[in-house]
Amino acid sequence: MNAADPSPMTALPEAFHHRLGPDRFASTHATAGPWSPKWQHGGPPSALLGRAMEQHAARDGFRIARVTLELPRPVPVADLEVSVRTVRSGRRVELLEGAITSDGDVVMLARAWRMAVSPDDTPSLEPCPEAPPLPRAQQPHTMADAHLSGYIAAMEWRFEPGAGFDTPGPGWAWARQRIPLIAGEQDAPLTRALTVADSNWAVAFELDHRSRLVINTDVTLALHREPDGAWLCMYSATAASPRGSGLAAGRLYETGTGTVRPTAVVSGLAQSPAMSMIGEYLRVTAAELDRAIQDPAWALDFVQEAQDAGEETEPAPAETRHFSTYKTWDMLRFLLARAQFPVNVIHGEEPFAEAEDWGYGPPRYLPPERVRLAAEALRATSYAQLIGGVSPAELTGAEVYPLGWSEPGALEWGRPWYDGLTQFFEAAARSNDAILIWLD
Repeated sequence: MNAADPSPMTALPEAFHHRLGPDRFASTHATAGPWSPKWQHGGPPSALLGRAMEQHAARDGFRIARVTLELPRPVPVADLEVSVRTVRSGRRVELLEGAITSDGDVVMLARAWRMAVSPDDTPSLEPCPEAPPLPRAQQPHTMADAHLSGYIAAMEWRFEPGAGFDTPGPGWAWARQRIPLIAGEQDAPLTRALTVADSNWAVAFELDHRSRLVINTDVTLALHREPDGAWLCMYSATAASPRGSGLAAGRLYETGTGTVRPTAVVSGLAQSPAMSMIGEYLRVTAAELDRAIQDPAWALDFVQEAQDAGEETEPAPAETRHFSTYKTWDMLRFLLARAQFPVNVIHGEEPFAEAEDWGYGPPRYLPPERVRLAAEALRATSYAQLIGGVSPAELTGAEVYPLGWSEPGALEWGRPWYDGLTQFFEAAARSNDAILIWLD
Protein backbone atom coordinates (compact mmCIF):
# COMPACT_ATOMS: atom_id res chain seq x y z
CA MET A 1 0.00 0.00 0.00
CA ASN A 2 1.25 3.49 -0.78
CA ALA A 3 1.96 5.38 2.41
CA ALA A 4 0.27 8.50 1.09
CA ASP A 5 -2.76 6.73 -0.38
CA PRO A 6 -5.90 6.84 1.76
CA SER A 7 -6.87 3.68 3.56
CA PRO A 8 -8.76 1.28 1.32
CA MET A 9 -11.51 1.33 3.93
CA THR A 10 -12.12 5.08 3.51
CA ALA A 11 -15.87 5.77 3.86
CA LEU A 12 -17.64 4.60 0.73
CA PRO A 13 -20.41 6.49 -1.07
CA GLU A 14 -23.92 5.10 -1.34
CA ALA A 15 -23.28 3.57 -4.78
CA PHE A 16 -20.96 3.61 -7.77
CA HIS A 17 -23.38 5.90 -9.63
CA HIS A 18 -26.32 8.21 -8.95
CA ARG A 19 -29.09 8.69 -11.49
CA LEU A 20 -29.33 12.18 -13.01
CA GLY A 21 -31.97 11.29 -15.60
CA PRO A 22 -33.25 8.34 -17.64
CA ASP A 23 -29.89 7.87 -19.35
CA ARG A 24 -27.52 10.12 -17.35
CA PHE A 25 -25.52 9.16 -14.29
CA ALA A 26 -23.15 10.87 -11.87
CA SER A 27 -20.05 8.84 -11.00
CA THR A 28 -18.84 8.67 -7.39
CA HIS A 29 -15.24 8.33 -6.25
CA ALA A 30 -15.86 4.61 -5.73
CA THR A 31 -15.63 4.10 -9.50
CA ALA A 32 -11.97 5.26 -9.61
CA GLY A 33 -9.59 2.58 -10.82
CA PRO A 34 -6.14 1.63 -9.54
CA TRP A 35 -4.15 3.82 -11.95
CA SER A 36 -5.64 7.24 -11.17
CA PRO A 37 -8.40 8.74 -8.99
CA LYS A 38 -9.54 10.62 -12.11
CA TRP A 39 -10.33 7.55 -14.25
CA GLN A 40 -12.82 4.82 -13.63
CA HIS A 41 -12.15 1.14 -13.35
CA GLY A 42 -13.80 -0.54 -16.32
CA GLY A 43 -16.24 -2.50 -14.15
CA PRO A 44 -18.85 0.10 -13.09
CA PRO A 45 -19.29 1.72 -16.56
CA SER A 46 -19.39 -1.75 -18.14
CA ALA A 47 -22.21 -2.62 -15.79
CA LEU A 48 -24.04 0.62 -16.67
CA LEU A 49 -23.98 -0.39 -20.34
CA GLY A 50 -25.03 -3.94 -19.54
CA ARG A 51 -27.96 -2.66 -17.48
CA ALA A 52 -29.07 -0.39 -20.31
CA MET A 53 -28.82 -3.21 -22.85
CA GLU A 54 -30.77 -5.59 -20.65
CA GLN A 55 -33.56 -3.02 -20.24
CA HIS A 56 -33.61 -1.85 -23.87
CA ALA A 57 -36.79 -3.17 -25.57
CA ALA A 58 -36.69 -6.19 -23.25
CA ARG A 59 -38.34 -9.40 -24.48
CA ASP A 60 -39.73 -12.23 -22.37
CA GLY A 61 -37.77 -15.44 -22.72
CA PHE A 62 -34.57 -13.68 -23.87
CA ARG A 63 -31.31 -13.05 -22.05
CA ILE A 64 -27.98 -11.29 -22.70
CA ALA A 65 -25.59 -14.11 -23.59
CA ARG A 66 -22.45 -12.22 -24.59
CA VAL A 67 -21.18 -8.66 -24.19
CA THR A 68 -18.02 -7.16 -25.72
CA LEU A 69 -16.93 -3.79 -24.38
CA GLU A 70 -14.39 -1.55 -26.10
CA LEU A 71 -12.44 1.06 -24.14
CA PRO A 72 -11.17 3.67 -26.66
CA ARG A 73 -10.06 6.03 -23.88
CA PRO A 74 -10.16 6.25 -20.07
CA VAL A 75 -13.63 6.72 -18.60
CA PRO A 76 -13.50 9.81 -16.36
CA VAL A 77 -14.96 9.96 -12.87
CA ALA A 78 -17.61 12.35 -14.13
CA ASP A 79 -21.17 12.49 -15.44
CA LEU A 80 -21.91 9.81 -18.04
CA GLU A 81 -24.62 9.40 -20.67
CA VAL A 82 -25.66 5.93 -21.86
CA SER A 83 -27.33 5.05 -25.17
CA VAL A 84 -28.42 1.73 -26.71
CA ARG A 85 -29.88 0.77 -30.08
CA THR A 86 -30.97 -2.44 -31.77
CA VAL A 87 -28.75 -3.35 -34.72
CA ARG A 88 -30.64 -6.48 -35.72
CA SER A 89 -33.71 -8.16 -34.26
CA GLY A 90 -34.69 -11.71 -35.18
CA ARG A 91 -37.00 -14.41 -33.96
CA ARG A 92 -34.31 -16.04 -31.82
CA VAL A 93 -31.48 -13.52 -31.54
CA GLU A 94 -30.92 -9.77 -31.30
CA LEU A 95 -27.76 -7.72 -31.72
CA LEU A 96 -27.56 -4.60 -29.56
CA GLU A 97 -25.08 -1.75 -29.64
CA GLY A 98 -24.39 0.76 -26.89
CA ALA A 99 -22.13 3.66 -25.99
CA ILE A 100 -21.16 5.82 -23.03
CA THR A 101 -20.24 9.44 -23.58
CA SER A 102 -18.80 12.02 -21.22
CA ASP A 103 -18.79 15.69 -22.14
CA GLY A 104 -19.51 14.69 -25.74
CA ASP A 105 -16.64 12.18 -26.03
CA VAL A 106 -17.27 8.47 -26.56
CA VAL A 107 -15.47 6.69 -23.73
CA MET A 108 -16.91 3.16 -24.00
CA LEU A 109 -18.60 1.09 -26.70
CA ALA A 110 -20.38 -2.25 -26.46
CA ARG A 111 -22.08 -4.90 -28.53
CA ALA A 112 -24.24 -7.64 -27.05
CA TRP A 113 -26.09 -10.69 -28.30
CA ARG A 114 -29.50 -11.20 -26.73
CA MET A 115 -30.76 -14.73 -27.31
CA ALA A 116 -33.80 -16.84 -26.57
CA VAL A 117 -33.24 -18.94 -23.46
CA SER A 118 -32.50 -22.63 -23.99
CA PRO A 119 -35.25 -25.24 -23.43
CA ASP A 120 -35.73 -26.75 -19.97
CA ASP A 121 -34.53 -30.16 -21.16
CA THR A 122 -31.12 -28.85 -22.26
CA PRO A 123 -28.35 -30.98 -20.70
CA SER A 124 -26.16 -29.25 -18.09
CA LEU A 125 -22.62 -29.25 -19.48
CA GLU A 126 -19.82 -27.75 -17.38
CA PRO A 127 -16.41 -28.60 -18.87
CA CYS A 128 -14.45 -26.19 -16.66
CA PRO A 129 -12.37 -27.52 -13.75
CA GLU A 130 -13.71 -27.00 -10.27
CA ALA A 131 -12.80 -23.87 -8.32
CA PRO A 132 -11.54 -23.85 -4.73
CA PRO A 133 -14.13 -23.00 -2.05
CA LEU A 134 -14.67 -19.41 -0.92
CA PRO A 135 -11.90 -18.51 1.59
CA ARG A 136 -12.64 -17.11 5.02
CA ALA A 137 -12.91 -13.35 5.52
CA GLN A 138 -9.63 -11.49 4.91
CA GLN A 139 -8.14 -8.09 5.65
CA PRO A 140 -8.55 -5.49 2.86
CA HIS A 141 -6.15 -6.22 0.03
CA THR A 142 -3.73 -3.68 -1.42
CA MET A 143 -1.90 -3.30 -4.73
CA ALA A 144 1.56 -1.80 -5.18
CA ASP A 145 1.64 1.73 -6.61
CA ALA A 146 -2.15 1.78 -6.97
CA HIS A 147 -5.01 4.09 -6.01
CA LEU A 148 -6.79 2.04 -3.36
CA SER A 149 -9.72 4.12 -2.13
CA GLY A 150 -11.92 3.78 -5.25
CA TYR A 151 -13.06 0.58 -6.91
CA ILE A 152 -10.58 -1.61 -5.02
CA ALA A 153 -12.08 -0.50 -1.70
CA ALA A 154 -15.65 -0.69 -3.01
CA MET A 155 -15.28 -4.43 -3.62
CA GLU A 156 -14.64 -7.13 -1.04
CA TRP A 157 -11.77 -9.33 -2.23
CA ARG A 158 -10.64 -12.77 -1.14
CA PHE A 159 -7.67 -14.65 -2.53
CA GLU A 160 -6.17 -18.03 -1.85
CA PRO A 161 -4.27 -17.98 1.49
CA GLY A 162 -1.10 -15.90 1.20
CA ALA A 163 -2.01 -14.50 -2.22
CA GLY A 164 -3.21 -11.07 -3.37
CA PHE A 165 -3.12 -8.60 -6.24
CA ASP A 166 0.68 -8.50 -6.22
CA THR A 167 1.01 -12.28 -6.36
CA PRO A 168 2.09 -13.31 -9.89
CA GLY A 169 -0.65 -15.10 -11.83
CA PRO A 170 -2.30 -17.27 -12.97
CA GLY A 171 -4.58 -16.99 -10.02
CA TRP A 172 -7.96 -17.18 -8.33
CA ALA A 173 -9.91 -14.36 -6.70
CA TRP A 174 -13.36 -13.96 -5.18
CA ALA A 175 -15.14 -10.62 -5.19
CA ARG A 176 -18.46 -9.04 -4.30
CA GLN A 177 -19.70 -5.46 -4.30
CA ARG A 178 -19.86 -3.53 -1.05
CA ILE A 179 -22.18 -0.96 -2.68
CA PRO A 180 -24.77 -1.19 -5.48
CA LEU A 181 -24.18 -0.04 -9.03
CA ILE A 182 -26.88 2.67 -8.85
CA ALA A 183 -28.19 4.26 -5.68
CA GLY A 184 -31.64 2.96 -4.80
CA GLU A 185 -31.54 0.02 -7.24
CA GLN A 186 -30.98 -3.67 -6.70
CA ASP A 187 -28.21 -5.14 -8.84
CA ALA A 188 -29.01 -7.69 -11.54
CA PRO A 189 -26.91 -10.82 -12.17
CA LEU A 190 -25.56 -9.35 -15.43
CA THR A 191 -24.45 -6.08 -13.83
CA ARG A 192 -22.72 -7.94 -10.97
CA ALA A 193 -20.80 -10.05 -13.49
CA LEU A 194 -19.79 -7.01 -15.55
CA THR A 195 -18.71 -5.06 -12.47
CA VAL A 196 -16.21 -7.83 -11.73
CA ALA A 197 -15.22 -8.90 -15.25
CA ASP A 198 -12.77 -6.07 -15.99
CA SER A 199 -10.71 -7.22 -12.98
CA ASN A 200 -9.64 -10.20 -15.09
CA TRP A 201 -6.26 -8.55 -15.65
CA ALA A 202 -5.59 -7.79 -12.00
CA VAL A 203 -6.17 -11.40 -10.97
CA ALA A 204 -3.64 -12.57 -13.58
CA PHE A 205 -0.70 -10.19 -13.32
CA GLU A 206 2.12 -12.21 -14.84
CA LEU A 207 3.82 -9.04 -16.08
CA ASP A 208 5.03 -6.51 -13.51
CA HIS A 209 2.32 -3.83 -13.73
CA ARG A 210 4.69 -1.24 -12.23
CA SER A 211 7.26 -1.46 -15.04
CA ARG A 212 4.94 -2.85 -17.74
CA LEU A 213 1.60 -1.18 -17.06
CA VAL A 214 -0.97 -3.28 -18.91
CA ILE A 215 -4.41 -1.79 -19.48
CA ASN A 216 -6.87 -3.77 -21.55
CA THR A 217 -8.53 -2.32 -24.64
CA ASP A 218 -11.60 -4.53 -24.40
CA VAL A 219 -13.52 -7.01 -22.25
CA THR A 220 -15.67 -9.88 -23.52
CA LEU A 221 -18.05 -11.64 -21.15
CA ALA A 222 -19.85 -14.77 -22.39
CA LEU A 223 -22.49 -15.96 -19.92
CA HIS A 224 -23.95 -19.41 -20.47
CA ARG A 225 -26.30 -18.82 -17.50
CA GLU A 226 -27.15 -16.08 -15.05
CA PRO A 227 -24.77 -16.04 -12.04
CA ASP A 228 -26.47 -16.75 -8.73
CA GLY A 229 -25.49 -14.90 -5.58
CA ALA A 230 -23.35 -11.90 -4.67
CA TRP A 231 -19.95 -13.64 -4.61
CA LEU A 232 -18.24 -14.31 -7.93
CA CYS A 233 -15.03 -16.28 -8.30
CA MET A 234 -12.59 -15.64 -11.14
CA TYR A 235 -9.67 -17.63 -12.46
CA SER A 236 -7.45 -15.84 -14.96
CA ALA A 237 -4.17 -16.35 -16.82
CA THR A 238 -2.20 -14.08 -19.15
CA ALA A 239 -0.63 -14.77 -22.53
CA ALA A 240 2.00 -12.40 -23.98
CA SER A 241 4.89 -12.55 -26.44
CA PRO A 242 7.56 -10.25 -27.94
CA ARG A 243 6.24 -8.06 -30.78
CA GLY A 244 2.75 -9.34 -30.03
CA SER A 245 -0.06 -8.37 -27.70
CA GLY A 246 -1.38 -9.54 -24.38
CA LEU A 247 -4.47 -11.59 -23.63
CA ALA A 248 -6.00 -12.31 -20.23
CA ALA A 249 -8.44 -15.21 -20.44
CA GLY A 250 -10.48 -16.30 -17.48
CA ARG A 251 -13.48 -18.15 -16.13
CA LEU A 252 -16.15 -16.73 -13.86
CA TYR A 253 -17.78 -18.94 -11.23
CA GLU A 254 -20.85 -18.35 -9.10
CA THR A 255 -20.65 -19.09 -5.38
CA GLY A 256 -24.02 -18.06 -4.02
CA THR A 257 -25.54 -21.51 -3.57
CA GLY A 258 -22.78 -23.03 -1.43
CA THR A 259 -21.14 -24.59 -4.46
CA VAL A 260 -18.79 -23.02 -7.00
CA ARG A 261 -20.10 -23.44 -10.54
CA PRO A 262 -18.70 -22.07 -13.83
CA THR A 263 -20.99 -19.44 -15.29
CA ALA A 264 -19.00 -17.39 -17.82
CA VAL A 265 -15.86 -16.95 -19.86
CA VAL A 266 -14.02 -13.60 -19.65
CA SER A 267 -11.28 -12.30 -21.91
CA GLY A 268 -9.46 -9.02 -22.44
CA LEU A 269 -6.98 -7.90 -25.10
CA ALA A 270 -4.19 -5.42 -24.41
CA GLN A 271 -1.04 -4.07 -25.89
CA SER A 272 2.05 -5.62 -24.38
CA PRO A 273 4.35 -4.84 -22.71
CA ALA A 274 2.72 -1.52 -21.95
CA MET A 275 -0.29 0.58 -22.64
CA SER A 276 -0.31 3.80 -20.68
CA MET A 277 -0.28 7.57 -21.13
CA ILE A 278 3.04 8.43 -22.74
CA GLY A 279 4.35 11.85 -23.77
CA GLU A 280 5.30 11.89 -27.47
CA TYR A 281 7.27 14.41 -29.57
CA LEU A 282 8.17 14.69 -33.26
CA ARG A 283 10.49 17.22 -34.87
CA VAL A 284 9.16 18.56 -38.19
CA THR A 285 10.38 21.06 -40.73
CA ALA A 286 8.35 24.16 -41.59
CA ALA A 287 7.08 22.47 -44.76
CA GLU A 288 6.11 19.31 -42.87
CA LEU A 289 4.31 21.39 -40.23
CA ASP A 290 2.28 23.19 -42.92
CA ARG A 291 1.28 19.89 -44.48
CA ALA A 292 0.40 18.37 -41.08
CA ILE A 293 -1.90 21.31 -40.33
CA GLN A 294 -3.57 21.05 -43.75
CA ASP A 295 -3.76 17.23 -43.87
CA PRO A 296 -4.16 15.64 -40.41
CA ALA A 297 -4.51 12.12 -41.89
CA TRP A 298 -1.09 12.49 -43.53
CA ALA A 299 0.31 13.81 -40.25
CA LEU A 300 -0.79 10.73 -38.33
CA ASP A 301 0.71 8.39 -40.94
CA PHE A 302 3.92 10.43 -40.90
CA VAL A 303 4.11 10.21 -37.11
CA GLN A 304 3.61 6.46 -37.10
CA GLU A 305 6.34 5.98 -39.70
CA ALA A 306 8.74 8.09 -37.62
CA GLN A 307 7.89 6.13 -34.47
CA ASP A 308 8.50 2.82 -36.23
CA ALA A 309 11.83 4.04 -37.61
CA GLY A 310 12.96 5.22 -34.18
CA GLU A 311 12.09 1.92 -32.53
CA GLU A 312 14.29 0.07 -35.02
CA THR A 313 17.39 2.28 -34.64
CA GLU A 314 16.97 3.84 -31.15
CA PRO A 315 19.01 7.00 -31.86
CA ALA A 316 20.14 9.39 -29.12
CA PRO A 317 17.75 12.25 -28.18
CA ALA A 318 19.87 14.83 -30.02
CA GLU A 319 19.81 12.74 -33.19
CA THR A 320 16.25 11.45 -33.32
CA ARG A 321 13.14 12.98 -34.85
CA HIS A 322 10.84 11.16 -32.44
CA PHE A 323 11.24 11.34 -28.66
CA SER A 324 9.17 10.09 -25.74
CA THR A 325 9.11 11.12 -22.09
CA TYR A 326 7.43 7.77 -21.36
CA LYS A 327 5.21 7.99 -18.26
CA THR A 328 7.18 10.88 -16.71
CA TRP A 329 5.22 13.47 -18.71
CA ASP A 330 2.85 14.36 -15.84
CA MET A 331 5.67 14.48 -13.31
CA LEU A 332 7.59 16.85 -15.59
CA ARG A 333 4.42 18.90 -16.15
CA PHE A 334 4.04 19.33 -12.39
CA LEU A 335 7.69 20.26 -11.86
CA LEU A 336 7.85 22.69 -14.80
CA ALA A 337 4.59 24.39 -13.81
CA ARG A 338 5.93 24.76 -10.28
CA ALA A 339 9.03 26.44 -11.75
CA GLN A 340 6.83 28.75 -13.90
CA PHE A 341 8.39 27.46 -17.10
CA PRO A 342 7.70 29.89 -20.00
CA VAL A 343 6.67 27.30 -22.64
CA ASN A 344 4.24 24.40 -22.43
CA VAL A 345 6.61 21.65 -23.52
CA ILE A 346 4.38 18.89 -22.14
CA HIS A 347 1.10 19.46 -23.99
CA GLY A 348 2.16 21.91 -26.70
CA GLU A 349 0.49 25.26 -27.34
CA GLU A 350 -0.99 25.51 -30.85
CA PRO A 351 -3.90 23.14 -31.61
CA PHE A 352 -4.33 21.33 -34.91
CA ALA A 353 -6.14 18.20 -36.12
CA GLU A 354 -8.74 19.00 -33.45
CA ALA A 355 -11.16 16.40 -34.79
CA GLU A 356 -8.54 13.65 -34.47
CA ASP A 357 -7.63 11.49 -31.48
CA TRP A 358 -3.93 10.57 -31.33
CA GLY A 359 -4.35 8.45 -28.23
CA TYR A 360 -5.59 10.80 -25.52
CA GLY A 361 -7.00 13.66 -27.50
CA PRO A 362 -5.77 15.75 -30.44
CA PRO A 363 -2.13 16.83 -30.87
CA ARG A 364 -0.64 20.30 -30.54
CA TYR A 365 2.58 21.87 -31.76
CA LEU A 366 5.24 24.43 -30.91
CA PRO A 367 6.41 26.67 -33.79
CA PRO A 368 10.18 27.16 -34.27
CA GLU A 369 10.37 30.36 -32.24
CA ARG A 370 8.72 28.71 -29.23
CA VAL A 371 10.99 25.68 -29.63
CA ARG A 372 14.02 27.98 -29.43
CA LEU A 373 12.70 29.69 -26.29
CA ALA A 374 11.95 26.30 -24.71
CA ALA A 375 15.42 25.01 -25.56
CA GLU A 376 17.05 28.03 -23.91
CA ALA A 377 14.92 27.66 -20.78
CA LEU A 378 15.52 23.89 -20.55
CA ARG A 379 19.27 24.41 -20.87
CA ALA A 380 19.17 27.03 -18.12
CA THR A 381 17.11 24.87 -15.74
CA SER A 382 18.81 21.80 -14.31
CA TYR A 383 16.85 18.83 -13.03
CA ALA A 384 18.33 19.46 -9.58
CA GLN A 385 16.71 22.91 -9.65
CA LEU A 386 13.37 21.41 -10.68
CA ILE A 387 13.17 18.98 -7.78
CA GLY A 388 14.78 21.26 -5.22
CA GLY A 389 12.44 21.61 -2.25
CA VAL A 390 9.88 19.20 -3.72
CA SER A 391 8.55 16.39 -1.55
CA PRO A 392 6.98 13.20 -2.92
CA ALA A 393 3.88 14.01 -0.87
CA GLU A 394 3.29 17.05 -3.09
CA LEU A 395 3.07 14.83 -6.17
CA THR A 396 0.77 12.41 -4.40
CA GLY A 397 -1.44 15.25 -3.20
CA ALA A 398 -1.64 16.67 -6.73
CA GLU A 399 -2.57 13.19 -8.06
CA VAL A 400 0.36 13.23 -10.48
CA TYR A 401 0.27 10.27 -12.84
CA PRO A 402 1.14 7.40 -12.43
CA LEU A 403 1.15 7.47 -8.57
CA GLY A 404 3.66 5.51 -6.47
CA TRP A 405 5.55 8.64 -5.32
CA SER A 406 6.20 7.21 -1.86
CA GLU A 407 8.76 4.79 -3.32
CA PRO A 408 12.41 5.59 -2.39
CA GLY A 409 14.11 7.77 -5.02
CA ALA A 410 10.84 8.46 -6.84
CA LEU A 411 11.86 12.05 -7.67
CA GLU A 412 14.97 10.81 -9.49
CA TRP A 413 12.81 8.82 -11.91
CA GLY A 414 12.33 11.81 -14.20
CA ARG A 415 16.00 12.85 -14.46
CA PRO A 416 17.06 10.88 -17.58
CA TRP A 417 13.84 11.79 -19.39
CA TYR A 418 14.27 15.48 -18.60
CA ASP A 419 17.88 15.41 -19.77
CA GLY A 420 16.78 13.67 -22.97
CA LEU A 421 14.01 16.21 -23.51
CA THR A 422 16.53 19.04 -23.14
CA GLN A 423 18.84 17.49 -25.74
CA PHE A 424 15.91 16.87 -28.09
CA PHE A 425 14.72 20.49 -27.91
CA GLU A 426 18.24 21.87 -28.33
CA ALA A 427 18.72 19.83 -31.50
CA ALA A 428 15.34 20.96 -32.85
CA ALA A 429 16.20 24.59 -32.13
CA ARG A 430 19.52 24.30 -33.99
CA SER A 431 17.66 23.01 -37.06
CA ASN A 432 14.89 25.62 -36.76
CA ASP A 433 12.33 22.80 -36.47
CA ALA A 434 8.83 22.85 -35.04
CA ILE A 435 7.70 20.08 -32.67
CA LEU A 436 4.45 18.11 -32.64
CA ILE A 437 3.35 17.03 -29.14
CA TRP A 438 0.69 14.56 -28.05
CA LEU A 439 -0.19 11.91 -25.43
CA ASP A 440 -0.44 8.31 -26.58
